Parts: sequence; structure tokens; C-alpha cells
Amino acid sequence: MQNADAKSGNGWEKYFGAKATQEVANDICSLTDGESGGYVVVGYKQVDPNYRKYGAYILVMDSMGTVKCQLTYRGPNNDQDCFAYSVARYYDGYDTYFMVTGTIYNNDGGQDIFLVKYKLQYPYTLKKVAENTCLGGNDFNTAYKIKKVGYQNHFVLVGKTDDEKLCVLEVRGQDCYFMDAFILDKPDEISYSVGYSMCEINSHYYVCGQAVMNDGNEQVVWLDLTQNDQWFTLWMTKYFGGSYSDAAYAIAPGYNNNSMVMVGQYGQSANNSDYWILTVNSSGIKDPSSSCTWGETNQNNEALTSVDVKNNGDLVIAGRTLLQTTSTWRYNAYLGGADSYAHVHWHNYYGGSQDVGNSFVRTTGKVNYIALATAAVPGTIGNGDVYVLRYSIYK
Repeated sequence: MQNADAKSGNGWEKYFGAKATQEVANDICSLTDGESGGYVVVGYKQVDPNYRKYGAYILVMDSMGTVKCQLTYRGPNNDQDCFAYSVARYYDGYDTYFMVTGTIYNNDGGQDIFLVKYKLQYPYTLKKVAENTCLGGNDFNTAYKIKKVGYQNHFVLVGKTDDEKLCVLEVRGQDCYFMDAFILDKPDEISYSVGYSMCEINSHYYVCGQAVMNDGNEQVVWLDLTQNDQWFTLWMTKYFGGSYSDAAYAIAPGYNNNSMVMVGQYGQSANNSDYWILTVNSSGIKDPSSSCTWGETNQNNEALTSVDVKNNGDLVIAGRTLLQTTSTWRYNAYLGGADSYAHVHWHNYYGGSQDVGNSFVRTTGKVNYIALATAAVPGTIGNGDVYVLRYSIYK
């Protein structure tokens, strides 16, 4: 297996933040259709060093990692704690937009899903053009992923409700208008569930996440849904895993859309997990030849949280691990590449002495460059920084 280095060739790694406050990145997407036009990173930041007040944090940077624009969102009146978990880009034929979502605290002390739409004003400025701070109503708590779907300019969000049930919401992109929602409610099987990601294949929405079964086992949950512009239809639910904590944090269409690839964690004990690649077909049947778990002896809590599939079926995977250094354990970000049979051919760990990756580790790009975003604690600048690196596949 080959080690990769972001700092060689056209690669770089950078930290962003303020000295006295905490900043975290949860997702990243490309600024344009190509892989050389820069990036949008979303997460959250502490807006006051003297108080635990937070706002959704949006960074726009060029292809060399220079920040060109940064925004903080805290609701219409700039007074609500807000955390961004996902961003999606779309082009309507005239302009480029970015949809940012996550969770926002309401005036009653509860949490709601928010959605903000930003218009790109070239080359690097974002302008807010629409917002919804209670998407779907007060029952919905957090959205962890947003994806553009094929029907016009609609988007699908996945996350959880206030009573900790997996939820899927569809919205209209032009005005952040809520259209419909699905809630996974199976009290005879599960006591808790959450959705972390989704992909679309042939007008079906495939959702992955985690479900706590009534016997206490934490397993991967996989859903097959359709939406007809009026309501969701659930076609199938499947569970995968063993006796410990299992979860799928990302899902992507497989080679030629004949399957889908989920990545996450496979529990090996009450306090440890391994990396997991899980490939299933449209019927939710696992393909053993393209699925595997693995881990390293000097690591704990290994998990994959991001996957992209290249045109030849190869995978770009990323995640986190608790890595044993000389005298301590620290979280590092993991970046690797695998073939369609889940054989890992290259990988590396990033963060060194910093505690990097103990949150979502997301990537964008899969042909020439891979950009990765996560969090660093304490970071090199302050109490916690946004950590972004770019790895050049062709050095």
C-alpha cells in the first residue's frame, strides 16, 4: 500500500480560525463543475470568545486555499446559535447557488432544521437570497446532508427529528420551500435512528445512517424511497452490522449505477471500530466481493465518513482514526483510494500532533485533485480551527 502526501506536487494543507475562538468544518464542495475553481467549506464557529455563542460558518477559498470570503449565519435577526453540517451546489442555467443546512436553536430552546440559499457573485462572493429557519416545522431537529436530485431544482435533506427518528425532507431550491417529509417510525424494530447521507439512482432515493435496535445493537440502516411530488413511498428497509456500534456516514452510486457504496464504521468491541466499505445492490443485498472491514493495530475508533466513486469504479474514501503516537492518542484525518473491490491501494493520515478529524471528514473531487475538510483541536491558530487540505492525484 502506498502512502499519499498532500503537501507534494500541487497539494497543500491549511488551518483557518481566530486565536480565541473555536472553528469547525463539516462539509466541502467545489466552487465550480471542475476541480480547479476553489471550494466552499461549511461548519460553525464561536462568535464571541467570552460566551458559548455559535454561528454557521461559510468559507469561500480559491484553488490554492486562500480565503476570499467568509460569512457567519445566525438566523434572520443574527441572534440564534446555528451549526452547518452540509452544503450543495447547483447551477440553474444562469447562476450558481449554494444551499447550506444544519440545525438552529429556536426561541423555545429547541432545535430546528435551517436552510439558506446563497448566490455566487463571481468570482468568490456569496449573497444570501433565501432562507428557512424552521424547515418542515418544529418536529425536525437536524439535517446532516443535502443533495441535489434530478427533479427540476429540488433537494433532499436527511437527518433526524426531535424524538430521534431518521427523517428525509424534500425542498424546492428557488425559495427553500418545504414540500414533503418522511419519518422512519418502526417502534417494533428500532428505538432510535438518524440519517447521515443519501444518493439518487433511477429516481430512487437511497438513504443510509444508524439505527439503535430494540435489543440495543447499533446497526447500519439503509432505505429505498421514491417521491412523486406529493408524498414519499418507502419500498424497503435493511439493517447491517454486528453486536457493537455500526453506522454508515456516506453513500454514493456505484460503477454504472448498478450498485451503491456505503462507508462507515464496523464495531469490533464496545470501545473500538474499524473502517467499513459496504456495497449493496438496489434490493439492499450485500456484495461480499466489494465490501470489507479493516483496521490498524495502533489505532482505535476508525471510521469512514466520505466516499466518491470515479468513472472507472475506483473509490476515494476519507474518515478519521484515533492514532497512537509516541506517548498519546490523537485523532487524525484519513484519506485513501480503493478499487471497485474495496482493495485499498493508497492512504495517508493528516494532522500530526493536532487532534484532527474527530468530526465529519468530507471530500470533494476525484479526478485530478481531492480537497478534504474537517476540524482541528486545538489547531495551530487558536482553540480549534477549520482544517482543509488539497491532495494532487497527479503530482
